[in-house]
Amino acid sequence: FCMEYGLSHILKIYSGGLGILAGDYLKQASDSNVDMVGVGFLYRYGYFTQELAMDGSQIAKYEAQDFERLPITKVMDGDKQMIVDVPFPGYTLHALVWCVNVGRVKLYLLDTDHSMNSEYDRPITHTLYGGNWENRLKQEYLLGIGGMLMLQKLGIKKDIYHCNEGHAALCNVQRLVDYVNQGLTFNQAIELVRASSLYTVHTPVPAGHDYFDESLFGKYLGSYPGKLGISWDDFIGLGRTNPDDHNERFCMSTFLCKTCQEVNGVSKLHGLVSKKMFNNIWGGYYPEENHIGYVTNGVHMPTWAAHEWKALYEKYFGEDFYADQSNEEVWKKIYDVPDE
Repeated sequence: FCMEYGLSHILKIYSGGLGILAGDYLKQASDSNVDMVGVGFLYRYGYFTQELAMDGSQIAKYEAQDFERLPITKVMDGDKQMIVDVPFPGYTLHALVWCVNVGRVKLYLLDTDHSMNSEYDRPITHTLYGGNWENRLKQEYLLGIGGMLMLQKLGIKKDIYHCNEGHAALCNVQRLVDYVNQGLTFNQAIELVRASSLYTVHTPVPAGHDYFDESLFGKYLGSYPGKLGISWDDFIGLGRTNPDDHNERFCMSTFLCKTCQEVNGVSKLHGLVSKKMFNNIWGGYYPEENHIGYVTNGVHMPTWAAHEWKALYEKYFGEDFYADQSNEEVWKKIYDVPDE
């Protein structure tokens, strides 16, 4: 689950490093034949194109994407495009489902910009990180809860659910509801969710994480404690460092730290920073004792390597090199490359 995927400049559903990493993640999963699917949004405008005015000021230019001309396909449900019905407070949001084939891996994208939705909800998938805080919560609600409902409608069930940044945190809310609906208690459900959830944190400062006021959060999630068989205070407390502090806002990242067995930063140093940043969640423990680790960011080599380097690798490392990049013995062949 991720808010953005950088696959190609043709498909404007990313803005920067997080998207590039997520896109490379899917590409490498395809190359490695990993059983994986991606969940995201098909943005009508995506991120803006920067232009400069004569006085040097920035002009943000949004250009609509024509979905019919993009390398994407409609996901069909019979003879019609699949629609996911997402329960919003007092009404139902309808999201169309599209698919991008990233090699062997499928990336499913949700789209709210169509006539079945009101003028207030169509913009949910207009722009990446756009709008006010209510629109941001709508986006994260759709990505997490709507994304899980979409996977269920597609008949897809996985062993591990990965939240790439905190935006997708609410997928674990829907997973908790699903387990409780199967007859488990909340405590049993949260143990199963924790054991099968992974959270990758990218932001090294607290100000970069999403926090929502209790009134706004309650507007959209107010019915969920009843579905889980717990109190509102217990529910919103999952997103607070101090559950008893009623002035503390709900933090998606804190919620994920409490509902994911594995949490990782994106470098060794960032892992250490994250341990300290989130450590107050686990009172009585030193930062080095909490379960936050790290996985150093990588890239999809075939995407970013120059053609000249690719030719050299294939000549000296062998044509199967890309399928065995982590083999240190293969890399030792670099010494066989002549200096000239």
